[in-house]
Amino acid sequence: MDEEIEKLIKQERVLFLIEEKGYSDHNLIKTEHEELVKKLTQLQTERSDWMAELNKRDTRMVRAAELEAELGAQGGNLTEFNDNLFSKIIEKIIVKKGTN
Repeated sequence: MDEEIEKLIKQERVLFLIEEKGYSDHNLIKTEHEELVKKLTQLQTERSDWMAELNKRDTRMVRAAELEAELGAQGGNLTEFNDNLFSKIIEKIIVKKGTN
């Protein structure tokens, strides 16, 4: 994906150079540039989404390792409430009003 983004950036530079030298019509260059920008924006968005997903996965893996270590420290058997473990497992509690 990074290679494709770099390729589009280079194409954009070439378009600017072609226009600067007067080798092509301004409107044609503008149309090509708009298309390049659209593709580049789409790829950058996809890359950003992909990186966000990787970060989420990394966070979940770290959290799982922390929980595993905490349980290991307890010897695998919990005989009483552990506030630290509870805080690591439970992110939030939502209490909904009961319906009858």
